[in-house]
Amino acid sequence: MSEQQIIIEAAGADVPCSLYSARHPRAVVLFGHGLGVDRYHETVLGPVKILNEFGFSVLVPELPLHGERAGGGGPEWSEVVSRWQQFWAGNGRDHLLTEWQKILAYVQQTYGLPVVYFGLSLGTQYGIFLLSQTGDVNAAVLGLFGSEPPPKSIVMNHSAPEVSVPIYFIQKLDDEIHIAENVRHLYESLGSSLKVLDATPGMHGDVSGESIRKACRFLVEQIEVLQK
Repeated sequence: MSEQQIIIEAAGADVPCSLYSARHPRAVVLFGHGLGVDRYHETVLGPVKILNEFGFSVLVPELPLHGERAGGGGPEWSEVVSRWQQFWAGNGRDHLLTEWQKILAYVQQTYGLPVVYFGLSLGTQYGIFLLSQTGDVNAAVLGLFGSEPPPKSIVMNHSAPEVSVPIYFIQKLDDEIHIAENVRHLYESLGSSLKVLDATPGMHGDVSGESIRKACRFLVEQIEVLQK
């Protein structure tokens, strides 16, 4: 698995990205990594390897406040969460949307292939926001994230019904971060007419290679439908 480092200018920032190219790519995956990790974390590289095996090239942007863009700050989990919450509640949400729209445009213009999205945990939070705002992504893998009925989770509850692309949604039934009721609420709120729920025992970080492979097969099917 060979990495090509790319810098994409978006929303006034230089966004470092890693591209992992498949030999004969059928599509490009935009990969949204999780909270408190960077684009080289095992929760990224493990799925990327499997996605490559299924013929997907994968572009992984580094999130603000993470990796090369961390800008200082300690490693304590409570601080990581607090910094992200402040970022998201401020103008970070809209800034991030603009970044990803620019990254999506770059991928479309550069590679001329269908684009799909893969983002679990925090990758689902901003992934749903992106998917609700664009019609240029053809399918997505989401999961490991939840929402609560109104008036809580305002952004998620507004955005999820606006998502219409085919979705493969991964849930861990013993998730210690997002409880089952909230995860199911988010899944049911998604506006997609085609959505598949992969709910298996295990905690938040226990996503199996088999679940990733099932998700990849789902993405392959959606690309094949698109190309008929």
